[in-house]
Amino acid sequence: MISRVVRDSKTLLLTFRNCQVTFSESNSRSSDLSQSPAASQAQVLFAPSWGPYDLALGSAIPSVFGGPADRDAFGDFQDFAAPRVPAPKFTQKQLSIHQLYQKVRDLRERSGHLSELEALEGEVLKLAPDDWLIHLELYEISHKLFRDSALTPRLAEKLGQLAKQRGEINDLIHNGIRLAESS
Repeated sequence: MISRVVRDSKTLLLTFRNCQVTFSESNSRSSDLSQSPAASQAQVLFAPSWGPYDLALGSAIPSVFGGPADRDAFGDFQDFAAPRVPAPKFTQKQLSIHQLYQKVRDLRERSGHLSELEALEGEVLKLAPDDWLIHLELYEISHKLFRDSALTPRLAEKLGQLAKQRGEINDLIHNGIRLAESS
């Protein structure tokens, strides 16, 4: 060992010279700090020719600096500051669709009546006729709670139409239907 960094009576960093660190599948719980016969078969994680080995000690990393670790090697950069992401601005139609998703969630959580689900399907057909995900959610609820109603095959037919119209989501829709039917 050539140096030790201590703060508040706790060792934070140890630096070793002529150190080799290896990893072996047969003994993955320990790292060799010296050359041994077993180390020749192990994966070398750090070789003495690479210079001094710094070993950080601790149980947690409370924060990370978002910039170069070595300013001398990488130059002086301004401190990292994440840009603020502006809040999205939704249209009135998007907000209405969000409210539909909330109604679906509420209905799912309280196991509503068939008439509520049918009314919600009507709203979805008016506001979001091509939104496959909300139709799939309605199908899942209908299949689980009202399997024998006329609504379940009607929703399955609508999902089939959407899958044909939008080939890129065909697998998503069919996998969702299979998942709904298996639960």
